[in-house]
Amino acid sequence: AFIVNRNDIAKPANVMNSDEQSDAFWKPKVKYSYPWRVRYINDTVFVYGLYAPFHFSHWMFNGLLPLYSIMRSYKATRDAWLLRAHMVDHQRNRTIPEDISFLTDGKDIVFDSDDILTEMQVVPSSIPICFARAVVVKQDYTVKFLNFDVGCSLPATAKLLEDVDILITPHGNGLGDAIFMAPKTTVISIDTRFYSETWFAFIHTAAGRRFYNFQCDSSECQVADFEMAKKQLQKDGIEMSYHELMEYLGPEYPYRLIDKYYPGEDKWGYLRYAKDAIRRVNVEKLVKFVNEIVEEWPMVQSKPF
Repeated sequence: AFIVNRNDIAKPANVMNSDEQSDAFWKPKVKYSYPWRVRYINDTVFVYGLYAPFHFSHWMFNGLLPLYSIMRSYKATRDAWLLRAHMVDHQRNRTIPEDISFLTDGKDIVFDSDDILTEMQVVPSSIPICFARAVVVKQDYTVKFLNFDVGCSLPATAKLLEDVDILITPHGNGLGDAIFMAPKTTVISIDTRFYSETWFAFIHTAAGRRFYNFQCDSSECQVADFEMAKKQLQKDGIEMSYHELMEYLGPEYPYRLIDKYYPGEDKWGYLRYAKDAIRRVNVEKLVKFVNEIVEEWPMVQSKPF
């Protein structure tokens, strides 16, 4: 499957409605011109995935109902087509050959001839099929990138944030800027792996906003900033060996070294580093989390402040 566009505007989208381990992110290929011969269908193709289709409940609740919901939201006609992009835990000899013509009179494109179980399923034609529109996933929001590092006055900051529904920012002054957001909006603080605090949470929840701390607990999200750590240790009058510094900045919380070099009650030495350390996020999990927040908007907006 491909789109025709000068730029790669497609983004990977999760076509599975299941547990995180079964997520499947799919995107069409990009071509810059049309094939010399195509079959044009003036309708929409809906891309979807199936989870364990041999099991009726999974086939229905993880597959067809989410697909039906998307088709309804885009006002699909009876001539719309389907494209099955991915299947998880597939057992062909047990798959339920249920008729899904209640969804559409169009065809259901599958990539393996063994998946043709009813008259609806067809394998891709040797002649490319061009659809007027394709729906892979529903995302009714616009992503903005706000950079306050270059300097921004308070009135300008208030103007930038007046129509922001979800603010995602590293822990710091960006969370303070969210005070200009409307009630019933959401603030997400991207925290480092070993540092999190609730100071901003009290402010925003009191103002009627939802506040979340989001962090990646995987060691893959941890970035060891040697220069920052050395400067912090020098300020505290501490000198570590190379191997100790590697342990100090390693994937595990350095209890031993903290007790060794900060023997008193003040254990903030390491936390001062962790608070400002470079942070990464698991983008797929963050996008999924944002989508869940968006889905809850109607319920949140209907509640009295």
